[in-house]
Amino acid sequence: MKLNCFLTQFLVSVFLAFCVMFFAGCSDDDDGPSVDPAIVGTWFDECGEYGYTFQSDGTFILLLDGQSYKGKFSTSNGKITITGDGGSGTMSYSINGDILNIEEHDTLHRKKSGNNNPTGIDPDILGTWINEDDSELTFNDNGTWSIVFDDGEVQSGTFSTSCGKVTITSTSDETPQTVSYSIIGDKLILTYYYGDEEFPFTYTRKNN
Repeated sequence: MKLNCFLTQFLVSVFLAFCVMFFAGCSDDDDGPSVDPAIVGTWFDECGEYGYTFQSDGTFILLLDGQSYKGKFSTSNGKITITGDGGSGTMSYSINGDILNIEEHDTLHRKKSGNNNPTGIDPDILGTWINEDDSELTFNDNGTWSIVFDDGEVQSGTFSTSCGKVTITSTSDETPQTVSYSIIGDKLILTYYYGDEEFPFTYTRKNN
């Protein structure tokens, strides 16, 4: 289940308090820090509210509310250690493609070059989905989408996701439209809002 933005902000504040204890500095290591090359890069949370840039020299920057906080880190056997004047803290982490999971913290998404949206695309939304009218909605990993209606009409365009919302731009109408979405099992629910009214549309993932 996706974390909502309120919970995200709470977890960020907790982790920031933790990090501040250790960011002031750390002793030099003659052999240099051990750094997993897969973690090097910039990662953001789902809402794009905070992120990390992990560098190959064992330094990192926490990005939060337009501010940056520097620190040092190392990795070993699936664990990341942050070290500073106040001591050190170690957490488990795992990387699956462009997804970084750090123990007791949000899922982070790798920022891709040239993408102004920190998260860009939620990998869970990718694929083809069918609604009760047999219309097929497809989201592709290159940021394009298409829908084939039951009468054969086709529409397409581009999309991005952030914080439980998908922003869709159609080639026939360049005005972006943002709708809420949730994924529960093999169901995709897109919720449109018109005034105070909600209009949810449910799609089922198509088996390839």
